[in-house]
Amino acid sequence: MFKNILIPVDLAHEEQFSRLMAAAVLLIGSNKAQIDLLYVDQSLIHQGSYPYLDNKTYAEHKKDATARLEYLIQTFAPAHVTCVIHIRQGAAHDHIIEEAKLQQSDAILMMAKRPGIASYFLGNTAEKVVRHADCSVFVIRDQ
Repeated sequence: MFKNILIPVDLAHEEQFSRLMAAAVLLIGSNKAQIDLLYVDQSLIHQGSYPYLDNKTYAEHKKDATARLEYLIQTFAPAHVTCVIHIRQGAAHDHIIEEAKLQQSDAILMMAKRPGIASYFLGNTAEKVVRHADCSVFVIRDQ
């Protein structure tokens, strides 16, 4: 059984969280465990989504992301699980791997879409994490 699981959360797809938490509970069983929830804000990578984002607006965006993650924890996390929120900014796959090392995660549990033609040339986040993570990675396919 696993004691420390990292779950990257895509807040654009909150509906996936219940499946992720259910899978995490199966992986930890009834043991006391910690689940680290990681939200990676990728909006500033190329300044494409927020070309004029100032520090105040970004702080509000981070506060909103934290509140949404706290709601998901309250709604779906069982009592015997401790959940910790982490928010980073940048490329998702890099931060997922770094956070797993930092938190000494036993496993990473994440969602992935079925591959389209673009992923055969560019790759996707789940694929990059699977290739480079130092711990076990469990990928749940999006339906």
